[in-house]
Amino acid sequence: MGDKVAQRVDVVDILRGVALLGIIIVHFMHWHVAGPIPENIYTARYNAIDLHIKWWCDTLLSDKFILLFSLLFGLSFSLLISSLEYRDMPIPKIFSWRLLLLFFIGLIHQMFWMGDILFIYAILGFFMLFMKKRSDNMLFLAAIFLICNIPGIALQFGEHSWQTNALTFNTPGAKIKSNIFYDLMQHGTLLDFIRYNLHAIPGKIKFHIVSGRLFTISGFFLLGLWSGRTHIVSRLKYSPPAKQYRYLATGLIACIICYCIHNSLASIWPLVLIKMLADAIKNALIAILYAALVILFFQRNRFHNWGNGLAAVGKMALTNYLLQTVAGLILFYPFGLHLFLVTSSVQNLFLALGVFALQVIFSYYWMKYFLYGPVEWLWRTATYGKRQKIRRATYSKPKHIPISDAGEQQMIILP
Repeated sequence: MGDKVAQRVDVVDILRGVALLGIIIVHFMHWHVAGPIPENIYTARYNAIDLHIKWWCDTLLSDKFILLFSLLFGLSFSLLISSLEYRDMPIPKIFSWRLLLLFFIGLIHQMFWMGDILFIYAILGFFMLFMKKRSDNMLFLAAIFLICNIPGIALQFGEHSWQTNALTFNTPGAKIKSNIFYDLMQHGTLLDFIRYNLHAIPGKIKFHIVSGRLFTISGFFLLGLWSGRTHIVSRLKYSPPAKQYRYLATGLIACIICYCIHNSLASIWPLVLIKMLADAIKNALIAILYAALVILFFQRNRFHNWGNGLAAVGKMALTNYLLQTVAGLILFYPFGLHLFLVTSSVQNLFLALGVFALQVIFSYYWMKYFLYGPVEWLWRTATYGKRQKIRRATYSKPKHIPISDAGEQQMIILP
């Protein structure tokens, strides 16, 4: 492979596309609201169909696709290391600067939407720099420790009472905050939201710690790094079908067991600690099962072309993630069409699918003429301090590139 020639692992791009599809569905189901809203507002708005859709969304989608996105972030870091090593470039210096740039992109995004995850990713990304030289076994054990939310459970144990959990909405302070944000969603201007979102950053970080999301996301970062090192995608692809089905069946059974444990126990001390563990394992297994199903589905030759649109979305995942926020603000917020609490869950589902379909079309045709998405290009240019090539030399139709038979180790992703 020449110095200037590189290929993406196409299945990684498809997985990013799938993750973005799940993310926009979850966000649109809640009118793209990331702040606290009084629970009675939601319950008063939902009819029987909405409640069923919300249950399916909460059970099968919520949190799962952010975890999948986190897994892919760690896997991309592994591929980035391979690329930098291939070109004999300083890994800590370039990756640290790249993370710092991502932090500022996320901070700008946070100004407009409270649900930004990019600056959290940027902060946690430095943890991967610390872990990159650790052995595969240590990476895997650390990933499992964090994915199971052991630090979060330990924090709860230190609180001695579930009632002191900062996530509960029964405290007077939490009710006041939810009422303030609800009023903002009714009458707020863009400037009001910018002020609120910036002031909310400390509380948001606290939420990620108390809820355990900070730890589970870190665990999936490490799991992605471990996956890239051990070429687990290729190993899954080339394992016998019987073994593949056995893996999937085992994961599904484990998910059901964890779900039953979580829902059968009362939220009282100390049973709540077991509930937290079961919930963390369930969410992690569902995210991993989604990844495995996508990999196994698109490995089949007759389905290869089906992934072209998803791969195009995944190649410019950062651009599309930000565009989803633009769409959500325009559709649901008071300085846009203000469909907040106007549309039903079914309508929000179709809105999400419609916006994502537009992203597929936009991304597919953009990638015909350009090498990177617009935000990816800006990020890359700032990373290396000089204008990067973005236009393709000649027009070429995007092609589906299956995983190389030699495995992921032959695929190098350019940062």
